[in-house]
Amino acid sequence: MTSRGRGDRQAAQRAYDRALALDPDHIGAHEYLGEMEAEAGHMDAAQGHLQALERLCPQGCEELTELRAAISQREQG
Repeated sequence: MTSRGRGDRQAAQRAYDRALALDPDHIGAHEYLGEMEAEAGHMDAAQGHLQALERLCPQGCEELTELRAAISQREQG
């Protein structure tokens, strides 16, 4: 199970930050970090990761779809 799945948000944050430092275009890291930010109510940060995925996946991708859904769910309550 991942750090995020175990509820260890700090370890998950470090892992995602490390992944993005190594590869700023890491699609999975943008998705997971964006979802984690949305869950925490940090919508500006989540939207930033959404924008990165829109740039990285101009034709769409599963990660973009999943993050859009997570943000929409959070915004709807």
